[in-house]
Parts: sequence; C-alpha cells; structure tokens
Amino acid sequence: VKEGYRAAVVFVVQRPDADVLVPNVASDPDFYEALVEANVHGVEIYAYRCRVSLKEVAITDRIPVRLDGLG
Repeated sequence: VKEGYRAAVVFVVQRPDADVLVPNVASDPDFYEALVEANVHGVEIYAYRCRVSLKEVAITDRIPVRLDGLG
C-alpha cells in the first residue's frame, strides 16, 4: 500500500444468517490489532456471505465489517 499498490483482506463467511463481520477481539487480540493497523494504513477489508451446499459454495453478497473492538 505504501508503494502505491492496493491491498485487501477478504473474509468468506459461511453462514447465511450473518449480517456483519466482527473480529473476535477476546479470542485473538493480536489478530484484531493487526487487522485494525492494516486498515489504518490503507488495506481494504471486505466480507462476503456465502451459501454452502453439497454442490457448491457460492458468494451471495457483501456484508459490512465492524472494527470497533466490540467483537
């Protein structure tokens, strides 16, 4: 990012009932801090909900990512 390239982290959420992705700070605070730091420095963060069946895993739509530390 600092050299002018785009960078992104993409989460694929395998739950059809997920409305938002919130990193679990209590479970892995180091991961959360690294994700927030990356975002502050311009790394884009995306989350996509998907439908899982025996035949396929299909991306259905994008959901918001919440980095407020309340996960």
